[in-house]
Amino acid sequence: MNRLIFLLFPLFLQLVLSYPQKLQARAYCRFIHQQQHIPIEIDSSQVKEYYNKAKEIYRSDAKEAQNIVEKGISLAQLHHMSEMEVDLLNLKGVILLKLNQFDESVKPHFNVLKKREERNDKKGMMLSFLNIGNVFNKSYDPDQALKYYQRALDLAKELLETRNRANISTNIGNIDMPKTH
Repeated sequence: MNRLIFLLFPLFLQLVLSYPQKLQARAYCRFIHQQQHIPIEIDSSQVKEYYNKAKEIYRSDAKEAQNIVEKGISLAQLHHMSEMEVDLLNLKGVILLKLNQFDESVKPHFNVLKKREERNDKKGMMLSFLNIGNVFNKSYDPDQALKYYQRALDLAKELLETRNRANISTNIGNIDMPKTH
């Protein structure tokens, strides 16, 4: 009996000590959900809904899409949905580019690139390089744009991504280089 108590006591102690943290986290979740009118039970499909809604409207209402994507990122982080977080961060970068917030746009793209490199997600890395190139292209930094487009193109060739290879090549061809006359 003493042996059983000895074995169960650390488990009991851990439960007792972690309980206030769990209560605090749950209270915070409830507060956030009430503020945003989100149901308390969250699953991946709800986070995916934020992604889909933001992706659907960002061209016509980038500001609203930005608000939606921020909510999705918060929920994905809160519930440790790292793949959805990466998708939402990528979309955030695209939306910020649409809003001509170049410095802010490139940050989530570099964050996404880092996460994709950690997972050795070469197709994702290719798309991140393309997005970073797009930011530099739109912000009138052709040298930086070419650098990232070239890295994207190299991966597209390696992955035999014909469609993306053509898209990246088109972007490279459309860069406005300074005239040297």
